[in-house]
Amino acid sequence: VYFTTNGVDPRVPNEQDTVSLVTSGHPVQAHVPTATSNAAIGTTWRMQADPANIDDWVSGPNGVGYERFPTSATSYAALIRTELTDMYEENPSTYIRYKFTIPDQAGIDRLNSLVLRMRYDDGFAAYLNGTRVASSNANFTGWNSAASSSNSDRNALNYESFELPDALDLLVPGENVLAIHGLNRSLSSSDFLIQALLEGEKPGKGGSGVFREQIEFNRSAADFRAARLLLPAVML
Repeated sequence: VYFTTNGVDPRVPNEQDTVSLVTSGHPVQAHVPTATSNAAIGTTWRMQADPANIDDWVSGPNGVGYERFPTSATSYAALIRTELTDMYEENPSTYIRYKFTIPDQAGIDRLNSLVLRMRYDDGFAAYLNGTRVASSNANFTGWNSAASSSNSDRNALNYESFELPDALDLLVPGENVLAIHGLNRSLSSSDFLIQALLEGEKPGKGGSGVFREQIEFNRSAADFRAARLLLPAVML
């Protein structure tokens, strides 16, 4: 039993447990679309099944893009681990796929939220198993669309978080796909970066037993009438 003066549980709840679904070093597949490949795959690349031209996609670790000035103060060179050599002056769009596995329905049921964290220059649209769940600077998402606005290099070096309140119902037991349509501001931009993290959050195990405040406790019984005790909140 806990006694407080304001009815608030004095225990500090534990932080939520985080489940990493797509990590900073996660395997990734990427493709710079052309008119020919667009005619072949359309938007099927956003779905769980591999697109028909998957053998033409490049593979590597998370951190997709290119950097033409690797010694600049805001260079992405250290973050790019899957380089797109055919994007500069060819297409401001690229397609990116991350596969991740959830063993069973119980693993989904234990999650109470999803968060997408993005490093991006300059825009993106994110799809979970084919359904759009988040975007930034992505007014248009044709196969050769550009970002509708810029995201500065300095901003792009940091992760931006996007809560996905309705995305839990899109998860399935087994293989899932987070697909990202990356958008550069122009064909001739000197750099480009997409790096996505997907995290699930589980509730913590309750209060930690640490108390937020001390409680001034005045006893009114005759034998304590003169006493004014300053005690910490106690658990009985």
